Amino acid sequence: ITGGDSRRFVHRLRAQSQGIMVGINTLLKDNPHLTSHGAGRNPVRMLIDTELKIPLKSNFLIPNAKRIILTSKNANKSKSASLESLGCTIMKYRTKNRRLDIQEALSGLYRIGICQILLEAGGSLSSAFLEAGCVDEVVMFIAPQIFGGRDAITSFEGGGVNLVKEAWRVNVINRQLFKRDIMIRGLLEK
Repeated sequence: ITGGDSRRFVHRLRAQSQGIMVGINTLLKDNPHLTSHGAGRNPVRMLIDTELKIPLKSNFLIPNAKRIILTSKNANKSKSASLESLGCTIMKYRTKNRRLDIQEALSGLYRIGICQILLEAGGSLSSAFLEAGCVDEVVMFIAPQIFGGRDAITSFEGGGVNLVKEAWRVNVINRQLFKRDIMIRGLLEK
């Protein structure tokens, strides 16, 4: 959706990040490589996949960076063993309604030295992080394209808010134009 300049900026962000995280829906839809595309070192790749739906031919599994899969304590043992044999670290956590406890998962990552994550997720996982209070900084891109419709996918799904005063506020620290796209970067008010 965004242009080449915006994507190159994101590749640099990835190179500056300890890790990059997506959810299984993003992985299944886009099959991303989650690399810096030559803009620097590749970050640790992380996937939240409570049911281990990841295809064994996924780009995520290419061994050019450390790979961590965060899953349910009840995940398929055979699939877990297959993923470990491909060099992945499997971290298992409690789930509620088939969703990981985000704070517990982040605590586990912190214990192994991962303190900063670039979350490149869809609306469901992005909302889960917001609702868990686990977002410090937001980098959003606006491309000059209009999507919509009653059933359109949004950047933030989940429960949402009913009133403007309940909205998550972003203190803008930077605005930048990338040819056709606009980037807004800010810190989330807690």
